[in-house]
Amino acid sequence: MKGERKERRAHPRIHVVAKVEVEAQGRSFVAVVRNISAGGMHIYTANPAALDDRLQLAFSLPDSEKTIRVRAVVRSVFPDSAMGVQFEELAAEDAAAIRAY
Repeated sequence: MKGERKERRAHPRIHVVAKVEVEAQGRSFVAVVRNISAGGMHIYTANPAALDDRLQLAFSLPDSEKTIRVRAVVRSVFPDSAMGVQFEELAAEDAAAIRAY
C-alpha cells in the first residue's frame, strides 16, 4: 500500500535506556542507548562519530551485571546528536541476552 514502509531490519528493536562507553578514533566518551537489537543500537551523544567509523562499545542491559563488549560500525548519523551502529562479531551469548531482554 502507498505510504507503508517496509521494515528492513533483520532484528527487532527493543526500547532501553542504558549507558554505553564508546571508544572511537582515539577518544572515549559515555553516551546513552535508546534502543537495541541483536544487530545494533541507537546511541544519543553530543559528539556522534562519523559514518563508517569503527567503535568499541561496552554496556550492560538493565538488571544485568554482565558487561557486553563489542565492536561496531556507524551506519547512520542523525542531526539530533544520535547515531545508529551495527554490531560486528557480537558473541552468541550476548546476542541471546539482548533477545531475552
